[in-house]
Amino acid sequence: MQSTSLTNYIDLQYYGTLMLGSNQQAMTALFDTGSNICWMATKNCTDCTNAGGITWDYEDSTSYVNETTEGSISYVSGSVSGFYNKDYACITSTKCTSKDF
Repeated sequence: MQSTSLTNYIDLQYYGTLMLGSNQQAMTALFDTGSNICWMATKNCTDCTNAGGITWDYEDSTSYVNETTEGSISYVSGSVSGFYNKDYACITSTKCTSKDF
């Protein structure tokens, strides 16, 4: 079985690489163990300063499905809003499942 490494940031958050879409675009993702929501910055995001300039180009994925349902959530540090989408989210190259995010 393959494994993947997560980085522990002062015991508050864990992040690592997540591959998105049919073409497995590598993105750094925060693995939020207290939520079932996965937020990813897309190429048309207008306020994605925390994404470090790395955005997901959903148009390059042939398996992308636009759900057109809007969602939002408030965190201690602020709120996030966007649209739910569906595509493949892979933690390792051998374990890849369709996921709403």
